[in-house]
Amino acid sequence: MQTQIKHKYQQMLAKIHLKKLKANAIIGAYKIERDEKQPLVIQACIEVDIEEGTRTDDINSTVNYSKVAREIIKISEATEFNLLESFVVHLAKRILEKFEIISIKLIVEKPYATKGLSDISIEYFLKA
Repeated sequence: MQTQIKHKYQQMLAKIHLKKLKANAIIGAYKIERDEKQPLVIQACIEVDIEEGTRTDDINSTVNYSKVAREIIKISEATEFNLLESFVVHLAKRILEKFEIISIKLIVEKPYATKGLSDISIEYFLKA
């Protein structure tokens, strides 16, 4: 039998890391980049208040990180951008709008973006 944890804290913040999410998207300024979807590797770190979830031990009382991961992939595969910068800002805003998240940090990697370069990545942080 589980016992409920009693907290004396107003807010319990935690960072949840979603690593190596894979998506395919049209992102690029050049025609060759836009002819077909290209692979992206996305890392997300979401900051959430876990007080209610730890008190109730109920997934409905917290941010379901599996749903966040699926939404990141869904948004990534449904959008088209010329710039990786525009894409990462759009993605961060959409995730913050949909989920009760305090902040999000995204790292989006675009493997083989430029000849002679193994990959390019951008890191972006947004607070609600």
